Amino acid sequence: MRGAFIGLLLVGVALGGCHAMSSSGGGDGGHRGRYAGVGLYSADRGWAHVAGAPEPADKAVATTADDTTLIVTVDGATGEIRQCGNYSGHCVAMNPWRGALGAKQAAPVSLTGREDTTVANTATTDESDANEATPAKR
Repeated sequence: MRGAFIGLLLVGVALGGCHAMSSSGGGDGGHRGRYAGVGLYSADRGWAHVAGAPEPADKAVATTADDTTLIVTVDGATGEIRQCGNYSGHCVAMNPWRGALGAKQAAPVSLTGREDTTVANTATTDESDANEATPAKR
């Protein structure tokens, strides 16, 4: 009985060290697919004005103005970096190793308008004004 237990233990230890290699001839480097996440970023006011974004016929369909988060990925096979809106699904891409995308989708992208992003001096001396919030523009 004791000999069988030791034999089983030795087989378990020997097989426990096995590691399957990928078909490419090496380890997978910890990657689980072709695409890797670069990050999630807040969609600023400029994203709502990206030129070339389709204007849907159905007003219920999300546009770039509805996006709150930008999802950025990199294609491990081609090096393409893609930035997509979370609701609209509209993407722009950049790949310096390949021919250009459509003129309206290659980074840097053109904007159809700009928001004034300068911050005005809003210091007040009246306490009643200091506690009032201004609603955000959409």
